[in-house]
Amino acid sequence: VDAYMRPVAFRGSAELGLGAHNNPVHVAIAAWEWPSLFSHEDKLKGTRLALSDWRRPAPTSAPFASKAAGLYMICTLSKHAAEARGFADAMMLDYRGQIAEATGANVFFVKDGEIHTPIPDCFLDGITRRTVIGLAREAGIKVTERVIMPEELGNFDECFLTGSAAEVVPVAEIEGNIFPEREICSAMMKAYSAEVQPKKAAAE
Repeated sequence: VDAYMRPVAFRGSAELGLGAHNNPVHVAIAAWEWPSLFSHEDKLKGTRLALSDWRRPAPTSAPFASKAAGLYMICTLSKHAAEARGFADAMMLDYRGQIAEATGANVFFVKDGEIHTPIPDCFLDGITRRTVIGLAREAGIKVTERVIMPEELGNFDECFLTGSAAEVVPVAEIEGNIFPEREICSAMMKAYSAEVQPKKAAAE
């Protein structure tokens, strides 16, 4: 069974106010059956993303290296706005106007057989992101972490997302920019499946 687990740590309510030193820390773990963040159709055809009006905040504005619940508010607003326009999700820029990430997944682009991905200096450097980078380099694929501007979107051959819930998902479009190829993305999908579910990947 494919499932998703989410641990949450939060302070209790012994005291009301911003000072929470005396509040106990609670931990909860939620688990439910969930095959993927994106539909099977998205994985076959590639998902479609809108560009969000909301931006990832500066590193001096929020604890970007943690999965802080409050940081997901702009992600929810971005995703809802994208869905209202017929897209599956949204691509977010950072406070400088650079490509950052999707609402719940990191993003990768491919040009001439090489992978390009934004530098995670104001958004979460996901575990799946780091895993895919390692798998790509093991396969001899060059991976460059760099600044990527929205104006570059039309120059890439492929695009895909990674995340613990998304796994590896191809992107077909970002706000009118089409990514027609799947070669590197397909290779990363297979490599990631073999890494995290070797028995299932072998059976397929």
